[in-house]
Amino acid sequence: MRERAERDNALQCRLVERDGLKLISGYGAVFYDQRDQGTEFTFDIWGDTITERIMPTAFDEALKRADDVVGLVNHNRDRLLGRTTSGTMKLSVDERGLAYEIEAPDTTAGRDALAEIERGDMRGSSFAFYVDDQRWIKDGEREVREINSVTLIDTGPVLHPAYPSTTAAVRDELQAAYGQHLRSQGRGEKGALTLQELQERLAELARENTARYDDVQSRLCRLADRLRACEVS
Repeated sequence: MRERAERDNALQCRLVERDGLKLISGYGAVFYDQRDQGTEFTFDIWGDTITERIMPTAFDEALKRADDVVGLVNHNRDRLLGRTTSGTMKLSVDERGLAYEIEAPDTTAGRDALAEIERGDMRGSSFAFYVDDQRWIKDGEREVREINSVTLIDTGPVLHPAYPSTTAAVRDELQAAYGQHLRSQGRGEKGALTLQELQERLAELARENTARYDDVQSRLCRLADRLRACEVS
């Protein structure tokens, strides 16, 4: 089963006026650029240094397929701004990354987003996706995950763009991907530690449940004894 993933970036989203329309414009994703360390993200997983890079080919197939992508605020489906299949959101790729342009609706969500961006309260953008193709390489002492192709789910502005390595959900998704990579290379001992910890936790839960069951059984027996004693008296 593929893991849904989200990545933020701090590039400022902005308002653009065209043909009398107010458009929300930004970059949902930024491609890896070897000249800019800010375009890759580094994590520590099981004592290893893991780096993730979004490669320039990442969105080619999604755009070719015309994925049904929605424009959301903070990935919140209650704050819908646009949709590619309705023509109210357009996606494109340039040398910097995945650009979006959304025709803001005359709804509470749309008006709020326009006001928040215009005031400078809404900062950064994000996108949600499934990884379709990735490659693991070594770069010195680092294990590098190159994301080469994705299925797009949504993109749009976010209030507080989070640096990926500080986000638990990002870490969990990358840890699962790294564990799978280790197992495919026959180096699954680090992933096995996680499995061992899980097995120990399950055993602990089983012991707790058994103890609770025994306690309930004991109480029922005592209650039955009292009821029998009452009947005799």
